Amino acid sequence: MKPSPLFPLTGRPSGKAQSVWSPTTDLRRRWPASMLLWGVIPVVLLSIGGALIYARAFAPAPISDAHERASMNLKPPIANHANAGSCTSCHAWSTNMEKQCSSCHTTDAFKATVIKPHVSAGIGCIDCHAEHRGSQFNAIDGALLSCFECHNDRNKKFYNGKSVATPHGGTFGYPVVNGHWKWAGLDADEMSVRKDTLKLERLPSDTEDQWRSKQFHAVHLYRVRAVGGLPGNKEGELSCSSCHATRDPIDLRTPRTTCGKCHNGQVDARAGGQVIASDKPNCTSCHVQHLQDKRHWNPGLLSTDYADYTDRK
Repeated sequence: MKPSPLFPLTGRPSGKAQSVWSPTTDLRRRWPASMLLWGVIPVVLLSIGGALIYARAFAPAPISDAHERASMNLKPPIANHANAGSCTSCHAWSTNMEKQCSSCHTTDAFKATVIKPHVSAGIGCIDCHAEHRGSQFNAIDGALLSCFECHNDRNKKFYNGKSVATPHGGTFGYPVVNGHWKWAGLDADEMSVRKDTLKLERLPSDTEDQWRSKQFHAVHLYRVRAVGGLPGNKEGELSCSSCHATRDPIDLRTPRTTCGKCHNGQVDARAGGQVIASDKPNCTSCHVQHLQDKRHWNPGLLSTDYADYTDRK
């Protein structure tokens, strides 16, 4: 018999001491550590390769030029600093992306607020202003088009239990149905922003319909230019006869055709071009999303007294 560490021929203890021994390393089970090690190594190598060689493994596409630039070029600015291609400006461990958006996009001319119906539906900044769609992608264009992408009969998703559909039959809406205003009027947030320019006052005798009518006409009359062949006053502004052919009885048919003269796809000053087709409605021209955005979607429609970016609508 050949000697071995387990059975030495010399120096062996006697008696019970022969049973007290320690196993050698060839008897230890090494496979759990080996499997873990060989499992981690490929994952690490693939991750490094993905980060260095194939960046799109982590980012579907490059970010837009607006977030890549190292300098600000919008006037008035809608962000308090240039992003310069930083990832951590949006993706942070300590807070969510929505808070990151609002903390950056807060200036004297713009605040990244979200309207209450969208908040209750769980809709936030990134649902309309998505990123990683390429360097030429414009977040404003995406937001304007996202209205149609979401609000249509084909969308069967539920948003916190709420469903969506194609509004106004797919054309321009009109806020009066069967002689009553279905438009809810300016909410408290909008009223606080616009009370100085609209100079609205509700009388104790005003019904809900009368109060909503006052708000609607205060937004349009004598502050918006008459365009598209609409008649106006001597200053070229919208007046009662711009939309109503008769007053007694009040004409409620003609206004349904005049909305599309202004609230259609035109050159959007914020986007720097025309995004929506001319025969399609511009949803955000009526359904304002960012109540504290002091830029107007089409300042050319405003009369001289209101043609300033500080007047939001």
